[in-house]
Amino acid sequence: MDELDIEVASINGDDEFSDQEDLIDDIDQEDDFTCITDHNQFYDNLVSTEKNTAPIMTKYEKARILGERANQISNGAKPLIKVPNNIKSELDIAKLELMERKLPFIIRRWLPNGKYEDWRIEEMIIIDN
Repeated sequence: MDELDIEVASINGDDEFSDQEDLIDDIDQEDDFTCITDHNQFYDNLVSTEKNTAPIMTKYEKARILGERANQISNGAKPLIKVPNNIKSELDIAKLELMERKLPFIIRRWLPNGKYEDWRIEEMIIIDN
């Protein structure tokens, strides 16, 4: 049987806090550290470059988006549309939001060469199935 080399570090309260403080100081000193303060700015500036894949939303992408949004609504997120009185299900609300293209989700499609394409829902053709 092969032996595994395992390095065990002892935890000393003083060393642990000094390492964290050093890390925070390093982050504070970096000039190129940028932070996105407005997600709408990022979403609007998402460049619609030349894409290799078709603008048709797959059934897998649709299922993932509907599942994520239904989960958000069930956890207390407010619907992005006016919900009709006859609709009670979170999944039905998510479907309506998707069909009205009110969801600010970005679909990232990974390509075989390791690159990816980002698609906004507004750019995609959604087939009702």
